[in-house]
Formats: sequence, structure tokens, C-alpha cells
Amino acid sequence: MIVVTDDIGDIKKELRSADTDTLVAFDCDDVLTTLEDQIWKRENYQFFVKWCANAFSDASMETLHCVSDFILTVGRNCLVNEEMPRIVDDLHAKNIQSMVLTALSQRPVGSITDPLRWRVATLNGFGYNFGKFWPALADKRFDEFACAYQPEYSSGVVCSGETPKGQSLRAFLKHAAISPRKVIFIDDKEDTVEDVKATCESMEIAFVGIQYLEASKVVSAVPFSEEMMEYQLNTLKEKNIWLPDGEAHGRLKAAFAEKRKAADSADGMIGVS
Repeated sequence: MIVVTDDIGDIKKELRSADTDTLVAFDCDDVLTTLEDQIWKRENYQFFVKWCANAFSDASMETLHCVSDFILTVGRNCLVNEEMPRIVDDLHAKNIQSMVLTALSQRPVGSITDPLRWRVATLNGFGYNFGKFWPALADKRFDEFACAYQPEYSSGVVCSGETPKGQSLRAFLKHAAISPRKVIFIDDKEDTVEDVKATCESMEIAFVGIQYLEASKVVSAVPFSEEMMEYQLNTLKEKNIWLPDGEAHGRLKAAFAEKRKAADSADGMIGVS
């Protein structure tokens, strides 16, 4: 079963059926936390893809992931819903095993040499502590996957990277030596939910997928404009700096004011002559 919703009430409803034979797996980005900036909104994704195609000779998926990961790690994150940390704590109180299955790669990003540890620390900063579900489970790199940056586990979090989440979940279950009767998986992407569903079906594990879309309702303080987003992305490419929406909007507004002032001054000079 797959539920599509932007209401956390539907998640709470599905979690009522969870018991000690259930594993609850959460995506991170746009489920537990999200970026406040417009660049992260799904409706602006095609603009981002188009910019990458124009800005880089190699506009591969790897390039998109590299740029996305950089913005993610330097951008300003917030909770998707203030209730979610309490929901996770409630699962722990009921002894229902839970973990994070994120697409973040272990590829170093800027000054972040270990994205998995950065992810764990960021989640902890928002009140999420998935490590307490697995106090005795050792860190693990899943080296059975033939890729540059293999999935890794630490403190209740699996960074899947370029490996499909279904495969990463299978590796995690083996590492944790658990065989849940049911998996409840919460992610914002339909294809990822379907991928994990297929893996669970192949393992004869009951599956409930929730495509959770509430992050689309998190509104930036600054309205979207292609000019602003292009300015942010060009600044990122040229200076390795990400400007939050508010700062980028302010700089563009100031630049426009300066141009207007210069134009008015030039008009005045023409009038005097």
C-alpha cells in the first residue's frame, strides 16, 4: 500500500499500526528537514536542471547530485513539521525500531569530509536521535556495492548515495540482523517509495509506503524568481558561496537601486546640458 499525503496526520494514522515487529524508515530531506530556499522546491527542479545543463559541459546526474549536495550542506535547514521529532520519540518509547534512509552520498562536499557524520549531527540539532534505536549496532560501510561512494551506516542513519534505497535497506537489515514483519517507509519521491516497496516484496515483508509532500507547503520568505535563483547559482559556481534567498534578494534589490540611481543621475546631467 502507498499513501500520498501532505498531512502529517496521515503519517500518525499509519504509524498506529506499527508494533515491535515493524521497522519505520524515514527519508531525511523534505521529510524530516528541508531547505527554506526556493531552489529546493520540487516545482523549481526543472529550472535547476536547465541551469546545470547550461553551466557545465557535463550535466550528468552526478553533476546534479554534486551541486545539490553542496547546496544542501551549506543551506539553511528547518523542520518540515514541528511534530515530527515527537513522533520519532514516541516510536522509541514504544520500542518500534526506526532509522533514516537518505540519498545523501558519502562524497565529500566542500569542507564536509564526512557527510554521514554531518547528517547525524544536523538531525541531532533538530531534536532527532535515531542512534538511540540502535545503541549496540556498529558503524558499517557496505562494500558489497561497486560504486565510488558506497552506502554507509552510523547512529541510525544510512547514507545510500547512488545506490538505490531498496538495496541499501536490504544491506542494513542484514547488518542489523533483523527480519521485520512490516516496513513503513516515508519519502517524498514516488520512484523511491516504489523501489523500496519492490525490495520489501522480494523479501516477503509487508510494506506501507507514504509519499509525504508537506515540504512543498514550507514557504520561503522571498517569492521565487528566475533572476534570483540564477544569481544564487552563478554565485555558487563562481565563488563557491551559497546565498540564502533573503540575502540574494537583498543584493539584487540593492544592485537595482544603484542602477536606477545612476540612470537618474545620468538623466539629470543630460537635462543640465
